[in-house]
Amino acid sequence: MKRYLLWGVLLLLAGIARAYPTLPDPKAPPVAQTPASHGYPTLTGSSGQAVIPTGTTGPLGTTLAADWQTLTPDSAAGFPGRILLSFGPNMELGGSYEVYNNHAVIERAWGLNGKLSTGVPFFGGVTAVGAQFRREIAAGLDTDYLQPYLAWTTRFAPDEDGFSNVELTLGGNWTRITDPMSNVSNGFRGFAGVTVNLSDAIDLMAEYQTKNTALGDIDPIIAYTARLHFSQNLAAQVGITNADGFVGTPDQRIFGGLMLYLGGE
Repeated sequence: MKRYLLWGVLLLLAGIARAYPTLPDPKAPPVAQTPASHGYPTLTGSSGQAVIPTGTTGPLGTTLAADWQTLTPDSAAGFPGRILLSFGPNMELGGSYEVYNNHAVIERAWGLNGKLSTGVPFFGGVTAVGAQFRREIAAGLDTDYLQPYLAWTTRFAPDEDGFSNVELTLGGNWTRITDPMSNVSNGFRGFAGVTVNLSDAIDLMAEYQTKNTALGDIDPIIAYTARLHFSQNLAAQVGITNADGFVGTPDQRIFGGLMLYLGGE
């Protein structure tokens, strides 16, 4: 029941955004007007919120990010590092590498990602298509994840200068998992996220992704995040999520880290 209520509220917000579109310039950053806000990589690599990708791409240039994330079981932790290369306003490529402490089941993981944003207004927002690949290594055995996705992002409730403090993202992904025995499972999940820009320095975010037990989800993925922008080039984030890679676990765990935007020509 809670899931249906959440989707109902998000669809209502999308309807409001459609009635009052505020994305005349798809190249403009959708919330805070700094590279540090709209180029922050997710924990798995694509630009977006903490977990879900958005319909926009990062700013031209190179972005680096590193986080610390507590995991299940207790005392387990991962340390995901990401690099994101953006080529103009509509295209990005990235990579990630994650190491784990001795209490984690996974030893290490690496991934690649890419995203192409249309840059064309669509129902008051912009749309991006992308894909992520992730390989998790445990006891010398590989588990591979391939995840293409579609994301649509809009903003609304603009101030007197035309800037918006609220951003909504809706989308879906299809995930294919190949385990060490070459068994394959796949399935679809929808996702949604809201970002509220409290000031030039603070963003608050909430995210939700539906559960698919065929993909190993025990619970839907949920994340709550605060991002702090210290300058045009430096930001930090702290939050809680039950996401472990692309899978929803039963436990909400803390994560936090830093992002550095190096710029580009």
